[in-house]
Amino acid sequence: MNQTNKNYARNLNRRLKQWDESEMSSNLIEQTRENLEMFYNKYGIETDDNFFATNLDLTAQQETEYEKIMDAFGDQAGSSLKEMEREYNRLSDEYKSRWDVNSLEDFITFTDRMKQSQNDRVLKSIISSEQIADLYAVASNKNISLDTVDELLIFEYESQQQFYDKYVDKSRGNANNPLFGEMMGILYGLNNEENKSAWN
Repeated sequence: MNQTNKNYARNLNRRLKQWDESEMSSNLIEQTRENLEMFYNKYGIETDDNFFATNLDLTAQQETEYEKIMDAFGDQAGSSLKEMEREYNRLSDEYKSRWDVNSLEDFITFTDRMKQSQNDRVLKSIISSEQIADLYAVASNKNISLDTVDELLIFEYESQQQFYDKYVDKSRGNANNPLFGEMMGILYGLNNEENKSAWN
């Protein structure tokens, strides 16, 4: 790993440690740890905890994949417990009166539900329900959670949104063959060139 990624991993681990110390969690925290576990299992990496390892001997492709997992966590506002606390304090009066959110833990749960609802709407607009069902079937066979599939879909779509938007086929229920092919490749652990060959 290059030094920049080692430092990045250490910073992200500080955030994860704060969550552990609080004995609270969120969908983002659980999905991040699932993503790490899948990555470590995929490449036979032994690690003694569920944090970002900082001393990995990775190929260039593996390091790029690891960076994506770090960014999928680090780029999200919800990755920082302190930031969540600030948001809760800022919005607590409104959330208490409107939605009966009475604690930081309630706020985290409510925020997770809102994000999931938003993700559901995004997914339906970028890929067909039939394709999502096929991805879920593959994920289930590989013991990957459906929430993780949703997060990976959103993450992959947003990474190349302009490209994927060109391939949404509304006549087929918003089918998106390139996005579907890329996601199948991710779930099966294929590299990008193999993924592209599935839909070119």
